[in-house]
Amino acid sequence: MVEKERGFWYNSGEIETIRRGKDGMFDFPVKDSQIMTVDLHDMRVPEARKWLQAKVSSAPREIREIEVVHGYRGGTALMNMVRRSFQHPRVIRKVVGLNPGSTILILK
Repeated sequence: MVEKERGFWYNSGEIETIRRGKDGMFDFPVKDSQIMTVDLHDMRVPEARKWLQAKVSSAPREIREIEVVHGYRGGTALMNMVRRSFQHPRVIRKVVGLNPGSTILILK
């Protein structure tokens, strides 16, 4: 049985996250095994950009989301780089959630 509660689908013990797109429509369900987390803390912008490019390029095809943890209290340079200027052919959308210290990259 599938039940929806607060943005999560509960189905036979697995949790899948549902994300709302810019157009207000829901995206496909994303399983936890399809999400990767990348932490950019303590990096400078050029190093973080190069490292993030490498991580997105080397991410397996089954990865559909990368949560980029960049922080914001120590300055906004990393956050601005990820949200405004970072580009990669696999990134189709950037999602800014309630946590200002992270950005989610939706991949092809």
